Amino acid sequence: MLEAGDGHTRQAFLGAVVYLCAVGVFSLGIALVLRHTAATITTMLTVLFVPAILARFVTDPAWQQRISDYSPMTAGRGTLSTYAAVALLLGAVAFQHREA
Repeated sequence: MLEAGDGHTRQAFLGAVVYLCAVGVFSLGIALVLRHTAATITTMLTVLFVPAILARFVTDPAWQQRISDYSPMTAGRGTLSTYAAVALLLGAVAFQHREA
């Protein structure tokens, strides 16, 4: 049985926290760029879920792997952190440009 202080449990918990924080920062960046709640929600759901669903309908295993590698849901923290940083930077630039 896994204990709360177990190394694997702690690693999984911290990975989930980092992943959710990256999704939040990514969402903030998209929201700052779009400035429309419904468009932001639609964009985020599309970016997070459509590639993973699309990969299941592709019959070629090589393409399934490629789609999964670039999908934020399955690519992991590194890829999503990059997406989040780019989205936040674009959002900050757009916000400064509109508010200046």
